[in-house]
Amino acid sequence: MVLFWADPVAPGGWSRLERSMTLAVHAVPRSALLVAIPSHRRAEKYLAGRRITAVGHERALRELPDGIDLVVMDQKQPNEAAERIIKMGRERSIPVFPIRDPGDPDWGAVAGCLGGWPPDGKSSSPPGPEWAILHPRFRHFNQVRRVYPRRARKVLLHLEERLGYRELGDLIDPLWRRGYRVRVGPMASIRGNLKRALSAKYPGLRWVGAVECMARPLFEADAALLIPGAAALEAAAVGTPALYLCPEEKERRTAAQLERLGIGLVAESPEDVLSRLDRDTLRGRGTAGKLLIDGRGLFRTLDFLRLQGFLHQRRNGTES
Repeated sequence: MVLFWADPVAPGGWSRLERSMTLAVHAVPRSALLVAIPSHRRAEKYLAGRRITAVGHERALRELPDGIDLVVMDQKQPNEAAERIIKMGRERSIPVFPIRDPGDPDWGAVAGCLGGWPPDGKSSSPPGPEWAILHPRFRHFNQVRRVYPRRARKVLLHLEERLGYRELGDLIDPLWRRGYRVRVGPMASIRGNLKRALSAKYPGLRWVGAVECMARPLFEADAALLIPGAAALEAAAVGTPALYLCPEEKERRTAAQLERLGIGLVAESPEDVLSRLDRDTLRGRGTAGKLLIDGRGLFRTLDFLRLQGFLHQRRNGTES
């Protein structure tokens, strides 16, 4: 049995839960899968709809089943509960692998990480961004030929629940006034009435619903405004140049690292950076992203876990 540990309540935690469940359902049968999350009605409903057994963090710590062979953690950094499950894993000789995104703090308490980050390969982790764990649909969009426009017109805001209503409005306003066609990714933290208020204030504003995978919305955008992290790897996989918004200083360092990889640009003023993007820049950044991340990291990770003996070949249904 494999235990997946997630925290959808934390900033950016919902997309991490969806990502870890993508890995989970391809790794083991649902009967051999257990997910530990804090009490959260939306997450519990999401997991129940996929016939996945969920338990609370505290219950998992009190009653960790004896049949656990592997723990996969998908949260930004350890907290007290995560440190306790890591300690329990060490005491029971259960391997614990966190999934690490760009900008995540170092998980020094465990032997290695999944997700291919950091990209220098100086640890026992799978090396390189090509190991990014993405929905299988990303590999198909990675192969589709893109035609880049003379200048960016369609802009996707893929912010992973990181901005509130007022901050989102402040970001949309200058883009809308300059004539960009703005679309906002899933943001369940903003209530429907507030979304309708923004749509009324900015005619033409569009919203992405509760989609299973962001590959198509990202592919359809000329450029994407992102918080540097997992979303940056998703945009790169489909060839969409990214502009990185950096609310915190540590995110500036992450954005600079991603910019050096050639897949995006740091955007202090998104509307000004967008106005300077021409076809060559869009094509250059987009092509670099597709070459760096081909969308097959999920399958590489599954093969890695099988070769390490953490998954049983005969029990897994997905082949690379």
